Amino acid sequence: MMTNSHKIDIIHAQGLNAGAIGVVLKAIFKKRLIVSLHAVYKQIGKSKLASRATRLIFNNAEIVLGMSKAVINQFDRLETGKSNLKRYRYWIDTEKFKPMLKKEARNKIGINNGFTVLFAGRLIPIKGVNLLTAIARELEHIQFIFIGNGPLENTLKHASNQFSNLHFLGQVQNSDMPVYYSSADIFCIPSLYEEGLGRVAMEAISCGTPVIGSKRGGIPEALDDKISILVEPTHESIRRSIELLHEDEDRLKRMRSFCREYALENYSKRNADLITKYY
Repeated sequence: MMTNSHKIDIIHAQGLNAGAIGVVLKAIFKKRLIVSLHAVYKQIGKSKLASRATRLIFNNAEIVLGMSKAVINQFDRLETGKSNLKRYRYWIDTEKFKPMLKKEARNKIGINNGFTVLFAGRLIPIKGVNLLTAIARELEHIQFIFIGNGPLENTLKHASNQFSNLHFLGQVQNSDMPVYYSSADIFCIPSLYEEGLGRVAMEAISCGTPVIGSKRGGIPEALDDKISILVEPTHESIRRSIELLHEDEDRLKRMRSFCREYALENYSKRNADLITKYY
């Protein structure tokens, strides 16, 4: 900022932590501040300190953009004295995230040509990793692929050595993910908490892969029943949904046929227009 301040008109902070830094930079460099919120913050409304800090950020921002109703709803009772909270929708690069032939994708990443369920995300308990691992142990006739990093890496490494249908592939660069999404029959996002939206689910849909996911947070805002099955994230409901699509090939094909069109309609870069307007 000190070197390039004359070239910069707007500080765009991503999240509340960055928003706090943005307030300081705005005061020093006299720039406009926009804040984008990507998550549901548990501490809002429970911690007085967090609520005061949030009011400070909101009151110093030109606009605060929430990526889903779930994100925006958490601030409804927070009296900021300024009505500057607006909703926007995430977008993805639908030209990068697009379908490829399933057999070709599987050959490319070296997995078996069988019914496949994919998980990609942070390997922490609230993402439902343990839940899906337990289901994989029970459904030996279905292949489960786990991608990501985090505290549960060793748990997944151990499980992948123990169960032949469970494969842990570690961390994969986002730019390489389209081939992994295309290799799967189902993408699963079994989050146990209020997700902001679930970007990985959008990327999977854009690659033509239907989703089984949690009916939590902003996930239902990104998906509908043509392309997904959304349930409470319990062992029984997630397992039953996976088995349903494994057994009902016609339903899975129908869901797959809607995915790409849905992604182009709902996830394209047109969703960036609102932010561009505020710029």
